[in-house]
Amino acid sequence: DIAVFAAAVADWRAAEAADRKLKKEGGAPPPLALVLNPDILQSVAQRREGRPALVVGFAAETNDVVEHARAKLARK
Repeated sequence: DIAVFAAAVADWRAAEAADRKLKKEGGAPPPLALVLNPDILQSVAQRREGRPALVVGFAAETNDVVEHARAKLARK
């Protein structure tokens, strides 16, 4: 089995979802609190059971590409 992860679904998500539309009320926008999403690639790669034989992950980087890639490989 092979698992290929081409991109993160999203690194962050809203901490709380509103149950209705947030209306403009003439002031500043409401604060937006974010929480980190689970890292799906990392959770699959670290499985002891049910892990694919080959796990491949890609990441888009804008600078220090090789250094970021090596750090990510070690971390995940």
